[in-house]
Amino acid sequence: MTELEAMFEAARKLYPGDKDGFAREWRELHNIPAIKKYKMKPSDIVPLLLPAIQYQIDWRVRAAKLDFWTPNWKGFHSWLHNEYWDRQMQVLESEPKRRVQTCMFCNNPSTVRMDTKGARCSSDECKRRFNEL
Repeated sequence: MTELEAMFEAARKLYPGDKDGFAREWRELHNIPAIKKYKMKPSDIVPLLLPAIQYQIDWRVRAAKLDFWTPNWKGFHSWLHNEYWDRQMQVLESEPKRRVQTCMFCNNPSTVRMDTKGARCSSDECKRRFNEL
């Protein structure tokens, strides 16, 4: 087994999704669109696989801890063929960013109601000004 084949086998074994045997996956590697489309060689792609798989595994662990939904793993052939090894995952934040609504009259952020005219709070003065619009 060559060094390139050994790198490919390590990536194939690390990959958590469904996979076929080494010989079939190695043959399929030579037929993926990136090879024809970008005129790449397997020697260009194989070194990218192991870090990409590890990155995606780590991302899924972080996503699970933050209670984010994650899709099922693709089959290894599909993962290679559709170039998932070359994709970045969404940035995970502990809480989604929320825009705070403030009253359009007094800038009070508490108990703001949205209406077709804008956002207003429940104070009598702001209600009066809102009704004058």
